[in-house]
Amino acid sequence: QPDVVLMDVQMPHMNGIEATAQITQNFPGVKVILLTTFDYDEYVFDGIRAGAQGYVLKDTPATDLLDTIKRVQAGESIIQANLAIRLIKNFSQQRTELQADALSTRETEVLRLLADGWNNKMIATHLVLTEGTIKNYVSNILSKLHAANRTQATNIARKQGLIE
Repeated sequence: QPDVVLMDVQMPHMNGIEATAQITQNFPGVKVILLTTFDYDEYVFDGIRAGAQGYVLKDTPATDLLDTIKRVQAGESIIQANLAIRLIKNFSQQRTELQADALSTRETEVLRLLADGWNNKMIATHLVLTEGTIKNYVSNILSKLHAANRTQATNIARKQGLIE
């Protein structure tokens, strides 16, 4: 089991934020640093929500990257300075609580079924919709709840009282 994982945000089969969430949920002792070319606020926030302890850009000098790895391994959380400054400004402007009306009635229904362990095919059959439509609903739910995966979405929704 590794001590620290360097994870890219964009990968061919699974995005790095989903992979980070799976690693941090299944291996709590493993620390993840997102190393990417993307400095989008959404990716940084989603990465942190997924459990990443660091977020640095690929153009970071090797000596700084090595220092980041050592500091994260020692228990610190690191966000590249220029990103941190911008995030602090943006964070102070964002609303911190989730609004229950952010999800449509149908999205809430799909979310309840997801929470009960149903897969897309089962939900589609039950609601008499296509799997593609369900995938769109799931994508919207993840986006609106700022969740990296289904499990995280259901946990957030339960904490916010959107589902039981």
